[in-house]
Amino acid sequence: MAPRLHILRQAGNNGPVLVLDAGNALGPDPLSVSDEGATMIDLMRLGGYTAMLPANHEMDFGFDVLKRQQRRAIFPFLATNLQEESTGISPFDRFHLIETAGPRIGLLGVISKGTAQDTDPRHLEGIRVLDPLIAAASAVSALQEAGAHYIVALTNMDIEDTWEFAAKTEGIHLVIAGGHRRADREEHVNVLTRMVNGVQIVTTPRYGHYLGQIDVLFIRQPDTSYRPVRTDAFLHRVDAETDDDPAAAALVAQAQMVYERADQDTLGAILDDSQHEQALLVAEILRLYGRAEIGVINLGLVERVATTEPFLHRDINRIILYPVTVNTMKLKGVQIRALAARSSSVRQESRRLIFGGLDTDAMTVNGQPLVDQEPYEIATIDFLAQGGDGYRTFTGNPSFVETNVGLRQILVETFQERRTLSHEELRREGHRGVWHSSWQLEAGFERNYV
Repeated sequence: MAPRLHILRQAGNNGPVLVLDAGNALGPDPLSVSDEGATMIDLMRLGGYTAMLPANHEMDFGFDVLKRQQRRAIFPFLATNLQEESTGISPFDRFHLIETAGPRIGLLGVISKGTAQDTDPRHLEGIRVLDPLIAAASAVSALQEAGAHYIVALTNMDIEDTWEFAAKTEGIHLVIAGGHRRADREEHVNVLTRMVNGVQIVTTPRYGHYLGQIDVLFIRQPDTSYRPVRTDAFLHRVDAETDDDPAAAALVAQAQMVYERADQDTLGAILDDSQHEQALLVAEILRLYGRAEIGVINLGLVERVATTEPFLHRDINRIILYPVTVNTMKLKGVQIRALAARSSSVRQESRRLIFGGLDTDAMTVNGQPLVDQEPYEIATIDFLAQGGDGYRTFTGNPSFVETNVGLRQILVETFQERRTLSHEELRREGHRGVWHSSWQLEAGFERNYV
């Protein structure tokens, strides 16, 4: 953020600037998560942010925390298509009108309907995600009645949904799009897309390596309105060669010091190098802790950590991105088979499931064939148990047990016990010596082993 603020201050020297964010600013970076986004909000205030759209990672701490951070921010959070079920009103601003020396700029912000699957469903309790098209149309009408000359929509949704939104929502001039999951690098991003209906869409690659700038030239009309006649967009690269804003750098350094002071002790080492292998490791740890046959997590829970250096306590928040807890339940083989099939068909890799103890190619559990009508002990996380990422198979299970034990703490304890971790070692140790049986009519066992 320190180099970003340096770029913002330079831009401000050339004329009036609106600083907008289309979501996922408060997470999932571990440093930001460590204080629930408070330092990030302070940095955004320092940078003169005009408004932001709270997306799924802003909701990772729950709405009470998010409302507290909005009060800290002072600048508006735009939640055009969020509605409190009890009151029927938005928890934040539905839209915002900015008076400048020239045109009046209208702002609104919408998130994808799928956001409810991208965060722990409990964080959205009492909150309804409305259809973005309908909610935006209402906000556009209100902004036009208030005299807006130019309307900007902040969105957080996938590429196809963004295009549909821009094509079908009348009255919007510019869409600043976040949430494009495939927009990882500059060459994968159309920085500015002009649609046939005149709406323009801008976006930047993910992960904060670039800062987008949009220049809009307006001409005043005889009736005192303003007409946009030119829009240019380009990217600023944000890297080690970019100067830091001194005040922002001091804030970041202070937060880093507090973070590292609390979590500087060495826990051990991880032998698994790839994200998939490290996710398998977490799934195996979950399985062993839950005394289950299968451990299930979503790939998006885990971020790869480097294995070239010792694993420190602070890395716990880096490898396990969210403060999830452990749940257990029983699922029949046919349900497990359906989960694996659905997972393999999901386009977004972060929403795919990782199974410890289950070979999804051979469909075996601890080396034995998966039996459709046999119940299996499952250990999973509260996010999935509540139907997160759309896996409704976990919900409403009568055998559900909530342990309230954090997965991060379990990982710490596993390190303290073993020091060096690999998913293969845990997989070999994890074959449970439990007798399973299921009678058929001919009085034979479907499955039996020790």
